[in-house]
Amino acid sequence: MTPAPAGNNPICPTLFIGLRGTGKEVLLRMRRRFYERFRTTGLPCTRFLWIGPDIRDLGARGESLDEAFAAVSFTDNERVALLNGTVGESVGDIFVNRERWSYIHDWLYEEVERYGTGIKDGAGGVRAVGRLTFFWNYQDLKTAISRELTRLTQIEVRNQTRDFYRQHGLGEAVLDNNAQALVIIVSSVAGGTGAGTYLDTAFLLKQLAHENVAQISQIFSYLLLPNVYHANSNAGQLAKRSFANAYAALEELDHYLLRMPGKGGKDGD
Repeated sequence: MTPAPAGNNPICPTLFIGLRGTGKEVLLRMRRRFYERFRTTGLPCTRFLWIGPDIRDLGARGESLDEAFAAVSFTDNERVALLNGTVGESVGDIFVNRERWSYIHDWLYEEVERYGTGIKDGAGGVRAVGRLTFFWNYQDLKTAISRELTRLTQIEVRNQTRDFYRQHGLGEAVLDNNAQALVIIVSSVAGGTGAGTYLDTAFLLKQLAHENVAQISQIFSYLLLPNVYHANSNAGQLAKRSFANAYAALEELDHYLLRMPGKGGKDGD
């Protein structure tokens, strides 16, 4: 069979970031499709990072991965853990030394300390917990993302991508002349981690670009809504919390998309 010709759109170096269970499962499905044809998880000019409080090899609903997914599971370098044990064990210093972490207590409501320190293996569906673990691991996240973006923009990656196309009979790889990378964030806004960290992940990426730490051309997000998991908000307590998380997360996004000049930045920036 003659392979279909490659598309005319230039190939951009791309970093895929998956948040928590949904982001992980979407990226694993994409890696599996690629693996089934090419016996590798992606082009040389693609990188993956999976970020979450629970980085065990489980599905979005906590089920064990089947053999097909296990074959394309993320390596240790592709995982960034936001939680080690319970919330209290991982970020307890934030509650003990409130003055040191006052900028976090400006937005962290007291109920998280009162009821959320026992949460483990996730954010417990609480957006504030997801965001708390994000900022506790901010330097690790910054280091991991910077590392992958730096690797993507090396000249060797372009050469390896051209070689990959030739070796698999895909024709000549048409590469974007722009050395900057594309970043794609994949998450749901139903749980505490995705709804609580997807915006901060985007802001971290913009900061890296602004500081010239990483070369980024564009940032895209694919956000899955709660109806992927629940028929409606009346399908139980978890469904109610998921729809509430999504509403709050999208309201925050709406706020930043509709900022007017003179009120924190350029319109839509």
